[in-house]
Amino acid sequence: MLVLLVEIILDCATPQARLFYYFLAKETQLQVLRAYRCYEQANNLKMLLG
Repeated sequence: MLVLLVEIILDCATPQARLFYYFLAKETQLQVLRAYRCYEQANNLKMLLG
């Protein structure tokens, strides 16, 4: 579940979508933090690549 969730969050550009998947992943705090961190890294990478 976590792998699929992270893949989805990587493609989410809107805060609303990120918030939706945050609540979807709230089974454990670790999953939420890992998914959020992956999202932030992907967002930074998109900015670097232009």
